[in-house]
Amino acid sequence: MLGKVHSSQASPSVEPAPKPVPVTSAAATATTPPVWAPPETATPPPPAPAPSAETDLSKAQALSQAGDHKKVRALLEKKVKAGKASHEEASILMESCLILRDRTCVAVIKAKHPDVEGP
Repeated sequence: MLGKVHSSQASPSVEPAPKPVPVTSAAATATTPPVWAPPETATPPPPAPAPSAETDLSKAQALSQAGDHKKVRALLEKKVKAGKASHEEASILMESCLILRDRTCVAVIKAKHPDVEGP
């Protein structure tokens, strides 16, 4: 069977080349370019007020009076560690940490605010 080519093994036929697509002129298909317009000059909305120390302080005071010392610690601990808390915020956090018996928290407050009274 060597040397004989079966009809199933015949060489692949060559496909005819695809017909070329006619090209139209660019002017017939072009669209007009967009025109730039300046943005509207409406007044921008007022900026949101930045959170202030008084806001955190008043929240911490309310939470402390409500007896929710864990939330006081969550609210103020990062601020005290960063050294950005006021004396009043550090005092409120010290109270809460003492009630929660959190020695690490008390040590951080003493390191950043040595003037705050503790045990």
